[in-house]
Amino acid sequence: MSGGAAWRHLAALASALASFTFLALANERRDEKLLYRAPSHRERWARRAVGWPMLALAFALSIWS
Repeated sequence: MSGGAAWRHLAALASALASFTFLALANERRDEKLLYRAPSHRERWARRAVGWPMLALAFALSIWS
């Protein structure tokens, strides 16, 4: 495995981890347990708007690697 491929694997892992974190925090139950409050509609929408493209990026990086 070349050095470039290793960085792409790490970038895919980091992107997937961040995206799943954003998507989990977009869920009301998870947010109440982690942040001790329910998210507003705008916060849920923003976290989903960030989480799904990051998950697509992780998928693209894993295919490219």
